Amino acid sequence: HLFPISFQSHGSYKAPLYAYLLAPLTLVLPHTDTTAKLPSVIAGLLTCIVMYLISRRLKLNHLISLITLFLLLFSPWHIYTSRMVLESNLALLFLSLGILLFLSHRFYLSPIFLSLSMYAYHTQWGLVPLLVLYFFISLLGRRKPAALVFLTLFILFSYPLAFDYFSQPGTSARANVEMIWTDPQVNSLPAFTTTFLSNYFSYFNPGYLFFAGLNLFPSPHPYNPGLFVWPLIIPFFFGLTKIKSRFLWSWLLISPIIPALTHGGPSLIRNLPAILPLTITIALGLYRLKWVFIPTSLFILLYSWVYLFHFPVETAATYQGYKPIAIYLKTHPEFKNIRIDNRFGIDNQFVGVPHLYFAYYNYLDSRLLQNRSYQKDATYYGNLAVTWINWPVEKLAPSTWYIVSVGNYGAILIADEVVTG
Repeated sequence: HLFPISFQSHGSYKAPLYAYLLAPLTLVLPHTDTTAKLPSVIAGLLTCIVMYLISRRLKLNHLISLITLFLLLFSPWHIYTSRMVLESNLALLFLSLGILLFLSHRFYLSPIFLSLSMYAYHTQWGLVPLLVLYFFISLLGRRKPAALVFLTLFILFSYPLAFDYFSQPGTSARANVEMIWTDPQVNSLPAFTTTFLSNYFSYFNPGYLFFAGLNLFPSPHPYNPGLFVWPLIIPFFFGLTKIKSRFLWSWLLISPIIPALTHGGPSLIRNLPAILPLTITIALGLYRLKWVFIPTSLFILLYSWVYLFHFPVETAATYQGYKPIAIYLKTHPEFKNIRIDNRFGIDNQFVGVPHLYFAYYNYLDSRLLQNRSYQKDATYYGNLAVTWINWPVEKLAPSTWYIVSVGNYGAILIADEVVTG
């Protein structure tokens, strides 16, 4: 498909912007983790700068704006999302740029960047139109021509996305299963209202925001951090009393609406746009309660230790390990066939996409993936077969690699039988 607006992926139809930004990088840079993460890392750093400028445009003083930048730069939430290949983190940058341009009275540029955020992540499909509607109404009474141009440009630049959504079968597949009204139990207006409100207010739950919301480890776990370090809970509530901007209140209350319409409980990825107004709110409180800086700094150091050292060790058995497998097999071409179980985790509770790692790290011809063969026992990509390996019925073949995770304990039994037999 030439220049698609949505990428089919594995039936989830990904937003296109991250792929288009990453594609030229993979032509000139090696296929490494750093290359894949580069757009997200840059977006995360630039968002911090944009947030300082937004704070200034909201008529906050220089120190409060610097505190906002500091809090965003070192918040567990932002660190976690900026270090992954994450579409929502890229969308956050364009969303913040669109807001900054509007507050700077760049009404002709703002809708372009707001539209681009919609091309970066699906949550923005609902959030951005709500913000655009707010901007349009607030502008209409003061500068009607500018309001009409603002709305027209937004419709113009977002139209291809809307056209693709309604005209291409499958593009809306993810939305059709993720929204709360697809739940058979949400079958009436009271049930819908109750579910939505429960989801909505869960995003403001202090326990979620400051104590366990990041969910680095399976709950309950003593090292699970919040989205912000917990000493900031006091500045948060104090900051709520110091908000004087009607836009900041609207921004804060609008942000969780779309995530609250989806399944699965609070999602730090879908609700990532809320990090911006929440950070400004906390900065307002921290400016008045400067003594909280000391415990905040100490807990940021604690989070750094947990994230950089404890987190990788604690969850090592859950990681797929696809990268080292791909690199190892590239240097050991003596085996003609590879059969890999796409389940991983201690209990095989996750399902991955190992062939994508093989393709990326080993520079495989994309036609191998495009011309994959679906057969009864596996999906074949050249000499790579992705399947669920069930050892009692698996027919062992010579010159074949069998790759399973630690969760497939049968592999240990088979290995013992081969060694002892």
